[in-house]
This record gives sequence, structure tokens and C-alpha cells, in this order.
Amino acid sequence: MCPIQECTRVTAPSAVENLLRESAPRVYNLCYSILGSHEDAEDCCQEVLLKVYQGFDGYRGEAAVTTWIYRIAVNACKNRIRSASRRGAALRLVSEPADERYSPALQSERRHTAHRIRACICALPPRKRMLVVLRDIEGRSYGEISRILGVAMGTVKSRLARARHALMRLLEEEAL
Repeated sequence: MCPIQECTRVTAPSAVENLLRESAPRVYNLCYSILGSHEDAEDCCQEVLLKVYQGFDGYRGEAAVTTWIYRIAVNACKNRIRSASRRGAALRLVSEPADERYSPALQSERRHTAHRIRACICALPPRKRMLVVLRDIEGRSYGEISRILGVAMGTVKSRLARARHALMRLLEEEAL
């Protein structure tokens, strides 16, 4: 989970601090899904929560506060990806630990499948990756994705269809 203790060390938490505390796990999960690394996701999560905390007075209320936060998070992820590509560094890919309630064979198979899917999602270009993460992993509506990314809903739908098609091609290629 994304640590936010540094920006919430007040005995009587404000509404903004409560919002940060409630939003932190979702922001972290979004960042992790886009960036593919716990370390990068934690750094990005802290950056996003700090921006929300410092910029809350600038929130105009044109969209839901969660949409505003997600837009900040997506932009922070875009910046981190851009920065890494300029440095010639690749973002690290980390697979999720498997659920231990299942047998070792099933656990191994699920871990392998999850790793394949995560690797293929990470292999997508950032724009396509963000759409897949926001819709298929985070479960955001087309309207909300439209507001988060600042593009028309029809654009979201067509880009998402192309992103899913690209993901399926990558999964099929990876299976060979």
C-alpha cells in the first residue's frame, strides 16, 4: 500500500487528508498496473497524493474528485514513463504473488498466466496500456476514462478496442 503518513500527521484529520487516506490504495493500484513495479508505483503514488494535497484548492469540481485524482495519477505515470524512456531505462516488471489458497500446481499456472498477461500489458505502448488498465483492471466507465484522459468518449472506445486487439495479438504471439 502507498504510504501517506508524511502528509497526514494531524490529530484531527481534515476532509482532504481523509480523502487521501481513502484514495491511496486505489492510486497505488492504478500506478502499479500502469508502471508494473512496486517501487515505481509507490514513488508515483506519493507524488500524486502530494499533488492532490497541495493542489486541492485548485480543484474546480467539474468532475468527480476521484476522476480528478485519477487524471493526476495517469499524468504522473505518463511523466514517469516518458522520463524513463528518455534515460533509456526500462520500467521494472514485477509479477504479483500468487494466492496461496490453491494447490501448488494451480498456483504456478496462475502465476505464469498473470506474469504473461502483465508482461503483455507492459509491452503495450503507454497510451494503450493506460486504457486497458483504466477500463479492464480498474473498471472505470467510458465517461470517466474520457474525463481522466481528456478525450472524447468515442475516442476512448475506439482506442480501447485497438488496445485490446493489440493485447490479444501480444498474448497470442507470447503463447507460440
